[in-house]
Amino acid sequence: MADINTETDHGVLLIHGIGNREPKSTLKEQGGNLASHITKIIPGNNSKLVKNEDFYKIKCADSSPYKNIYMREVHWAKDDGY
Repeated sequence: MADINTETDHGVLLIHGIGNREPKSTLKEQGGNLASHITKIIPGNNSKLVKNEDFYKIKCADSSPYKNIYMREVHWAKDDGY
């Protein structure tokens, strides 16, 4: 993700709720729906959703004030409990 431009790129951080969940499970379960919705409401009609195991990247339409929107998950629970 070295191509991030801090002036035109934005991010969405997903934080899972209480409990010791598997890493990336919130991204897998909720990220796709949220990213799809964001893609639909971005100005312009040619935004594209790029899925990756670690993050989602929305390549915004040329007419959008944003270049890319990244979505990642933070996993805070310890492996041996929380």
